[in-house]
Amino acid sequence: MKDNNELYKIINEAIINLQNKSISFKDFLDVQAKFYKYSTANAILIASQMPKATLIKDSLAWERESIKISKKAKPIYILEPVFDGEKEIMDYHSKEMYDISQTNAKNKKTKYDNRTLLKAFLHNNLAEIKAVDGFDDSNLNASHETVGDNKNIIYIRRGMDYNMIFKSLAFELARLEYTSSYDKEMDNFKVTSIAYILCKIHDLDVSSYSFDELPKTFINNSSIEARKDLVEIKNIVNKINEGIDEYLQRVTINRSRGYSR
Repeated sequence: MKDNNELYKIINEAIINLQNKSISFKDFLDVQAKFYKYSTANAILIASQMPKATLIKDSLAWERESIKISKKAKPIYILEPVFDGEKEIMDYHSKEMYDISQTNAKNKKTKYDNRTLLKAFLHNNLAEIKAVDGFDDSNLNASHETVGDNKNIIYIRRGMDYNMIFKSLAFELARLEYTSSYDKEMDNFKVTSIAYILCKIHDLDVSSYSFDELPKTFINNSSIEARKDLVEIKNIVNKINEGIDEYLQRVTINRSRGYSR
């Protein structure tokens, strides 16, 4: 069993390696996308120990499902919060987890077609989405504005293919939720990271994204500040994705009951 100090050291070293590009930033985002419901610290731990992991549970959870863990399996360690009586986090302790690839089970991830995913994006909790014929700026595919009592509207160009629609929506939702700063390079980096994770979560095309060049601010910041940036990115993704996930969960439930939408 690894102790907390060992795990904190792994996290800190991994962040430094992200900053100096010893670890691919895109590869880390891929892991955060697979484990978007996990904390940034735990996504870093998973990426450091088993980057190809897709579904992790502790041994008891696998046992409850009558699934056997390979005898040769090495645990993936994460940090689990310890709560007090008021449900406030008091501390963390290390916890052993195992990926589905270390068991006799098969990962059956639910797939959704483009039409269903588009409906899910339309059901986001942040903005109403309206299609328009075009923009004054011919290079624009989408834009947003806030009207009335803080009502957000995203406008998206008609006639685009699904890949461009999803990419444009992801970027615009990220821009809408992200608070810009004085550092435009960092702003674009964070917005692009948010949009990338959002698309990756839903198995959308991300081939046009590149993270070969990282912002100087991110590279030169302390590992503590860099971690804050990663946490901010992850938290915004979760806020954007909340309504999308809720819609897809309803679709999955209806499918299991034999309904179609």
